[in-house]
Amino acid sequence: MELYETGNANIWSAPYIREQLLRAHLNPDSDAASRKPKTIRATVDWVLKNQSGTGSIIDLGCGPGLYTQEFSARGWAAVGVDINESAIKHAIESGKEKGLDVQYHHQSYLEKMDIGDFDIATCIYCDFGALTSEQQKTFLLNVYQLLTPEGVLVFDVFGKGI
Repeated sequence: MELYETGNANIWSAPYIREQLLRAHLNPDSDAASRKPKTIRATVDWVLKNQSGTGSIIDLGCGPGLYTQEFSARGWAAVGVDINESAIKHAIESGKEKGLDVQYHHQSYLEKMDIGDFDIATCIYCDFGALTSEQQKTFLLNVYQLLTPEGVLVFDVFGKGI
């Protein structure tokens, strides 16, 4: 395949791969998917450090909801979106067990979403860099339509040597 050429396989709908990705996300000793709990808390600290009070936040590509639940535990109205059905099912159950009021949507963030207006949108763990240029444009347009006029998008990318 050429660089940025897409194939017909959708790994997110393959049951075995979905389950393996979920296991990787939930491994507290590895940074291979969601990062270690300490790093998750530090990331949430950083995202919220300049915010006065609470508001609404959407976590795009939320996986099993580890960041989303941390935002919710800190008083934010949190929504998570992910294409991995196994991860979303886990996030829903885990959020209920913790008594958190988090909404989750099994959907691709590359599809238009009509699920509210948000003060912050996050896309954590370098998802943006894995998208083609066209997908990046679609993603940014979708995020723009989800944000309040003062809303911000926070996302990370891999740097040199990482």
